Amino acid sequence: MKKLQNATRALLGCCTFLTLAATGFAQQWVFTDLNPPGNVRSEAIGVFAGRQVGFADGQRVQWTGTPDSATVVGPYHGELILGVGADGTWAGVSGTEGAGVFIGTADWYPFDVDEEDEITWGVTGADNGRQLGWKSWFYGHYGAAYDFGYWEGTRESWHTVTQITPPGYGSLTGIDGDRFCGTFTYPIGEEQVWVTRAKRFGGPGGGGSLHPEGAFASSAWKIHGDQQLGSVQLEEGGPTYTALWNNTPESWVDFNPPGNQGNGLSTLHQGRQGGSHSDGVSYRAAIWAGSPELRTDLPQPEGALSSQVTAINDDGERTTAVGIVRYPDDVVHAALWTHINTTFNPSSFSLFRGSVVSGNLASLFSSDDNRLVLRPGAVFSTAEHPIQVILEGTSPEASPPVFSFLLESHASIGNAVQKISFYNFDTSEYELMDSRPAWTSDVEVRVNVVSNASRFIEAGTLKVKTRISYKALGPTFIYPWHARLDRARWVLPY
Repeated sequence: MKKLQNATRALLGCCTFLTLAATGFAQQWVFTDLNPPGNVRSEAIGVFAGRQVGFADGQRVQWTGTPDSATVVGPYHGELILGVGADGTWAGVSGTEGAGVFIGTADWYPFDVDEEDEITWGVTGADNGRQLGWKSWFYGHYGAAYDFGYWEGTRESWHTVTQITPPGYGSLTGIDGDRFCGTFTYPIGEEQVWVTRAKRFGGPGGGGSLHPEGAFASSAWKIHGDQQLGSVQLEEGGPTYTALWNNTPESWVDFNPPGNQGNGLSTLHQGRQGGSHSDGVSYRAAIWAGSPELRTDLPQPEGALSSQVTAINDDGERTTAVGIVRYPDDVVHAALWTHINTTFNPSSFSLFRGSVVSGNLASLFSSDDNRLVLRPGAVFSTAEHPIQVILEGTSPEASPPVFSFLLESHASIGNAVQKISFYNFDTSEYELMDSRPAWTSDVEVRVNVVSNASRFIEAGTLKVKTRISYKALGPTFIYPWHARLDRARWVLPY
């Protein structure tokens, strides 16, 4: 066994592969076997900027890109880990302690049973600083009612997102900041017909049903931004299809159409989805860009039986995926795949409203606190934003499957709103893509286009235009106030 491991690691520790995605874009992916030297079994289940987390021979570990970088962060005694946050929290169920969360290393904070109040707790996931779960409590003679929500490190910090009363039940399993998704089963109508429905909470409209009209059942597992991942069953007793939504029931995409029944998705991030694809013989790690046709099969080491992606992270500069690779004799290794994204900077900027206080075009190229600083200008109505800057650039592709814009910026006042709009060359109008309160210290905002990205790229010239606008909401005690842009760029993950 050890000879097999060492031979495999010597051959496959870190290799570069040029792959051709189903999109037709050539991509260079670097595969790294993360299995620490001497280990029989390891798994990677989470990935964040520069850091990967998982298990290795009975320990919870984290890596920084190489097998030798594995650092033990706590023991593993059969816990069912259901989520790992970027802040280092591990949420799940301990084999001896019940439901709870690890903060940092081995400190365990239980969320499980409160016998005095007859409340039972459960954990279903984790995000940065939040642990997703449920609590059940007696609802008179009707049975148990359920509250679904999250903690912020302690049982006392519980926040309820939604509730279901008997005889219904369900689970909230997806979390991304203030956005959640889950699956709920309950009776409807006079005949009390039982139904299973996918739902989301937070985001546009405050949430809503994801269940496609006419379908028999649906479920939602994961959420990131405006996308949700789950499954749809069109007919009772019929097959279940892997599904991807963009906030609405009618937006669902069937990831198992004829010829693609082997697609199994488990995670999503920044407009892309990860999992494995079967060719009928074995399963291979893959990443998609919003549809079953836009699939990239990730490199699989020679001698491996199968591979799978369990988590994705796209920080703008690179896309990183982690997962597992299975070899003969029940050998399983943690795996890392990395790909450098295509990015391009603005080639010019112009002001539609406002004026420049300091900085220039080059100020937008790096996150270095050398900012393009703008002040308000005259407007013709109170509805107008007094700062409007237009950035132009040239895309290297005419129709990328995913198209993103990243802006690092802040305002000098606490009551300003920031809007990001893309110029639609089909309609000759700007299309609002993001609106939010402006921060008072640098924060990076990312806007993803996951369908029909070509409408924002001019045919022939490949020009792109993005408008960034600021407006004070109410009176300000400092004038002139400023908008400060530190870095702006477009990203093509493929």
